[in-house]
Amino acid sequence: MSMKKASESNRGVVLPQVAFVLAAGLGTRMRPLTERTPKPLLPLWGKPILQWTLETLRHWGVRRVLVNVHHAPEALLAFVDSKPVPGLELTALVEPEILGTGGGLRAAADYLPPDEEAAFWLVNGDIAFQGLRPEAFGEALAGWPEAIAACWAVRGRGPRTLRIEQMAPHRILAFSAPKRCGSATFAGVQLVRRAILRHVRPTGFDTIIDAYGRAQEIAGRPVVAVEQPAAYWADLGTPAQYVQAHHDLALSRAPASGASFELPLAAAFDEQEREALCGGVPQLAAVPEADLPFVPLEALAARASQRQFYRLRGGAGAGGGMSRPGADKPSMLVKYSLERADNALYAPLTRHLAAHGVPVPGLLLDRPDLQVLAIEDLGRTSLQELVAELHLKGAPADEFVRLYRPLMATVRRFHELPPPSSQELPVPLSAPYDRETALWEIEYFDEHFLGGALRVSAYRRAAIRRRLRGHIQPLLDSPQGTIHRDLQSSNVLYPVPTDAEHPVFIDYQALRRGPLAYDLASLLLDPYADLPDKAVRVLLQVYGEQIRDERERAGIIGAFRNAAALRLAQALGAYARLCRLPGMAHFAEYIVPARRRLRAMLPELRVP
Repeated sequence: MSMKKASESNRGVVLPQVAFVLAAGLGTRMRPLTERTPKPLLPLWGKPILQWTLETLRHWGVRRVLVNVHHAPEALLAFVDSKPVPGLELTALVEPEILGTGGGLRAAADYLPPDEEAAFWLVNGDIAFQGLRPEAFGEALAGWPEAIAACWAVRGRGPRTLRIEQMAPHRILAFSAPKRCGSATFAGVQLVRRAILRHVRPTGFDTIIDAYGRAQEIAGRPVVAVEQPAAYWADLGTPAQYVQAHHDLALSRAPASGASFELPLAAAFDEQEREALCGGVPQLAAVPEADLPFVPLEALAARASQRQFYRLRGGAGAGGGMSRPGADKPSMLVKYSLERADNALYAPLTRHLAAHGVPVPGLLLDRPDLQVLAIEDLGRTSLQELVAELHLKGAPADEFVRLYRPLMATVRRFHELPPPSSQELPVPLSAPYDRETALWEIEYFDEHFLGGALRVSAYRRAAIRRRLRGHIQPLLDSPQGTIHRDLQSSNVLYPVPTDAEHPVFIDYQALRRGPLAYDLASLLLDPYADLPDKAVRVLLQVYGEQIRDERERAGIIGAFRNAAALRLAQALGAYARLCRLPGMAHFAEYIVPARRRLRAMLPELRVP
């Protein structure tokens, strides 16, 4: 078989034009998702995992890719036949009996470069990766001619079963150290010399790891580790890892920052959770049991509250042939973590607020034992989106006032709420907003924004903290009541977009007692909305007109500036921290309006 041997990279390192993608696994840990679809064909941001890998290999200069096939072969063979990547020749190698990563390589021997020392790529078919520099593998082999392979090693993630020699070149001493005892994780991308076939068993099942061990022991041919800390890697072995990879890759592979993505139900909820959801969510009750794991969900962008929201979608799932769920009650499914203790309060507070006439989503299911909720899906229209539309068309301040005016009455109703009794709640309400809370907000702002983002000098940071602390007591001396604590435009929804008369609150699990001016500052100086100054002044008056007690009204409005300074500081600390997390870089865009507002109050903040 004649074929080109290799391509020259722009760094002068010879890279191979042949790759072998290991796609014959059973996908056991991903069941039931893999009952109908082989794991390499599960979608990642709307494209099969395998296609992302093939496109990367093509970018590296690869021209021919071998793909071994065992589980659900028809789907993989159809994918290969579809020629999904232009300029890439695909060959499927069917394994009637699974041969393992080494045995599969043995079966592909006739398709590999004939020269014993020629190299080819060997890539796991169930990983996600990006930012990997292929030349580093070629450099590793060129720098150590005795090495039989160069393997990607990742530190700080995965099971960490690799032991790596500390001195350069970094030889892999063992692939099978006890979990968490090694120094790195084998990441499933390898540049391998054909000579490895000498160390694969001649028949039956074998693994590439065992072959590496024989090459080292028998022939003295080492395996070298390649580390690239800036590259991204994820093992897509379990549903939880699969979901997390979507979040991690949100910015680089999503159509827009903060975009949602689609997953089957079984990727997000285990069997016990799915059973519970069937008992409380009308849309799921009508789905045949066999089709339930494949019901499509839209996973919303990651939030900062240790909760994940999924919009239940109708139509055929990943396996096809599913009857459409009923749409009597559009539903939002929620998984939450008790790392944020106030997440346990969402359901009981929903019941409390609804009982007192505050508009909130309907509660369909509350399973605190599973940390799962189902609530009425109010649609996609938030106050934040409506405000953005006004900004886009250059609307005058009066239009912003018209949009917010009905909301101010709802806010006042919220502020007049009686607190829930302790019998209604599984855990106590969040502590009242007090001096300790305010000091925490200042330190949070100092650590993440002043120190972490701006690198402000210690002297200047101390001056800014002193100014902020001066706002605490006037705020605490102002009128107190029930506050939302996170009253911003993203937490107000409109079930009917054109009906701005009926706003609905969400994300009130941090409800507590505190200064009412704090909520007003959160809403009217919200960086997500960035209202015109005139609209802020008018809406503050609109709120005040609803208060009969003149002293209370004056106290709330008088403390507005104090509340604004502390709330904006807290928001800047949050944005600076969150924008560094995977899938959350979109929070950085809100730093600009928040900082502009705060600079008007703190001249000390006028730093580069």
